[in-house]
Amino acid sequence: MINLMRIIKLGALLGLSLAASSVYAVTPGNTTLTNNAKLTYDGNATGIFAAVTVTVDTIAALPTGFPLADVNKAESQSFSALVSITATNNGPDDYGIVPSFTPTNAAGTATFGFFPNADGTGTEITSVELGATAMQEASTTNAIKVPHDGSSTADSVVNGLEVGDKVDIDSVTYTIGAVDETDPDFVLITLTGATLPGSPVGTAIQEIKDVFLFTSTVGTRTAPGDPADLAVVITATPTLNAGLAASIDTFTINIVRVTITKYVRNIFDSNCFEGGTTCTTPAPVTSPATFYESGAGTHIVKANSGQTLEYLIRVITPADVGSELVDAVIGDVLPPFTAYVASSTTLNTQAVTDGNGGGTGPEFPLDSAISGTDTVPGMLIQDGLATSSGDQGDGGVAISSTVDVVYQVILQ
Repeated sequence: MINLMRIIKLGALLGLSLAASSVYAVTPGNTTLTNNAKLTYDGNATGIFAAVTVTVDTIAALPTGFPLADVNKAESQSFSALVSITATNNGPDDYGIVPSFTPTNAAGTATFGFFPNADGTGTEITSVELGATAMQEASTTNAIKVPHDGSSTADSVVNGLEVGDKVDIDSVTYTIGAVDETDPDFVLITLTGATLPGSPVGTAIQEIKDVFLFTSTVGTRTAPGDPADLAVVITATPTLNAGLAASIDTFTINIVRVTITKYVRNIFDSNCFEGGTTCTTPAPVTSPATFYESGAGTHIVKANSGQTLEYLIRVITPADVGSELVDAVIGDVLPPFTAYVASSTTLNTQAVTDGNGGGTGPEFPLDSAISGTDTVPGMLIQDGLATSSGDQGDGGVAISSTVDVVYQVILQ
């Protein structure tokens, strides 16, 4: 005996014979539609029947991606972004997902992949399965009825949807808490999350999958004065129709340059000479004394034996880096014929204890080849110091920051 009530419900889902104010979604794929023709005549009041059954196809449709915003990264930084991919069709499908990028004035080893974790760990993801269905009856609670999908009623999966899946219903995200297939006329899905405000027959229920787009490095810039970026495209390919392959997300990673510049001054004679004339270019840097960017071309700072040279190393991060520098270390090597002036190193004007390499005499804390027990090459820096005097930095340099390291040597 055919269940006439189920026929009426499926007719309502198709929008065939009901007047309603809402627009019906596409009927869920794998839904079975059965209806009867009945013939009665004199002598056979019971009638005879003829039935046909139609199984609704799952259509191919491109999913949507959560639009990603452009982002700024320093050279060689890692990048990750959460990508939410949402079904738009009426049933389950597998989608191949591929990230690609086009560099402009950028080089290096930038590669992209999808992973389950933001740090690029776990098995790389090359495809996602997304399920979808629609409401068989209007609902004002989080217990919603959807059609069976024709598969086993014991697998607790309907049209690719199962416990734990995230779904989109009227642009609100819910999580599936239970799938009950025991009733022959419908599957009962229980949602967790916000209370369903009330949805009509045919309201789409479409799965959302989250993956992380990750690259261990965005590469480097090839020309200091030019904009450098990676134009990233995420392409999805439905298994049901590979011809629908297209981009579901595009955005740009702008690669910005972090600068390090070294300056010097003779503390006994502040003159910088340019072909015998006092330097006018490049402009001196004051921090707090006047330093010069020397050694390029004919810019020369002169010194005599016994005089003291003071060096300034300045690191600048632009305002649009996007994320801080981590484990930032400055290393340096003293020039020949010089001796380090004990306790002369400062970090952002704060005194830094001399190196602890275990050798004899004062040790240059920026030395990138300190002997003994010191295993860190150079000195950790940071943009702001909240530590006690004598401590090095923690290696964190935030966006839009300037870090100054100063030290002195005596010319032998």
